[in-house]
Formats: sequence, C-alpha cells, structure tokens
Amino acid sequence: MSSRGKKCVILLNGAEPPFGIEDDDIIICADSGLIPLRDEGIYPHYLVGDMDSISDDDVMLAVRHGTVVKKYPTDKDLSDGKIAIELAISLEKDEIVIHGGKSGRIDHVLSSIQMLSSIPSTMISKLFLGRDEVLLIRDGEKMRVQTEKRIISILPAWNDCVLSISGLKWDLKEERIEIGSTRFIHNENLGIPFDISSITGDMYLIMTDEH
Repeated sequence: MSSRGKKCVILLNGAEPPFGIEDDDIIICADSGLIPLRDEGIYPHYLVGDMDSISDDDVMLAVRHGTVVKKYPTDKDLSDGKIAIELAISLEKDEIVIHGGKSGRIDHVLSSIQMLSSIPSTMISKLFLGRDEVLLIRDGEKMRVQTEKRIISILPAWNDCVLSISGLKWDLKEERIEIGSTRFIHNENLGIPFDISSITGDMYLIMTDEH
C-alpha cells in the first residue's frame, strides 16, 4: 500500500459510508471502524486499538490484505480513536477526515468532537458523525463553507465566542455566543457558499439535514 497521499481518513466505531476515499488516501481504522470499511470491500493501511470489538478473524483478514496492525492493551490511557488521530498527525499529511457514529455511548460521541482540537491548525480537519459534519473554527479563523446540508448550527467549544456569518438565512455581525446559549442552533443554508469568521474563541460548526 502507498503512503504518498495528502489526506488521512480515520474510521471510528459507527462510521457510515460514503467515506469519500480516494486512491492515494491513507486509511486508518480504530478497532471496529474496520467493519464498515471491510463491508465496502476496502482494507485500511493501519488498524489500531485494543481489538475488543472485532474478531481475531477480522484482524487476520486485514493483515492478509496488507494492513499494518498496531494492537494496544485494553487498559490504556488513550481511546482507540485518539490513538488513530495521533498516528494520522505523525504521518504529517495535509488533511485529516474522521468518520464516526452519533449513536451509542454519548462519551464516545462527545470525545470524537473534542478530539478535533488535538489536530494541529496547520492541517485541514473534518468530522463526520453519521451523515452530519462538524468543523472546528479556531480563534481568529475565517472560512468559506459550501454544503448541501440544510441546517447550520454553531456552539462555542470552551468559552464565550464572538463571530460573524454571511450567506445564511440569518446573517450575524460580531455576535457573542455564550456557553449554554441555544440562540445559534438552527440557521438555514440558502444553497450558496457562506462565510464564517471567528472574531474571538473556538467554535464548532455543525451541519445536518435532520429536524
């Protein structure tokens, strides 16, 4: 398998296709993230974790397809997903795309979102939870976004934030988002690219089609 790609694709438990994998991407599966990929007839470059959610046969089949397996003890300080992200960072690619599930254990879902902050700001990073997409907009960052998702929401990551948005149904000009506020839940996409600017603070941009 080649290691020349500019993008790492990470699959966590509950990941749902499509994964948007290109020929030169580096693929990393965290434990049972292997299963939906295997069902697509694809095997990763790396399989990491304690392997408590997949069978020995799954692991051996991946090895036969050229996968490098990095097995860790069950009692460890890092989650399987965090191990996968640290491996992806070490490969020094331009972009990291993470696919995980939004059902199951809530601590896994929340930690998947927060792990975006551990990816260096020099790398493009995206998180898909099922079909929903989450981006981390960092302090002082400006971003143009185009998506087919209808509903756009923003939540502060750690502290109160100030942001501006243009190109959605409700534009904002240097508005403050307070921790715990729901005012910035459910803006609406107009089908054109929109601009978001963080004046101060880190915030999550969440794009979904669900009501």
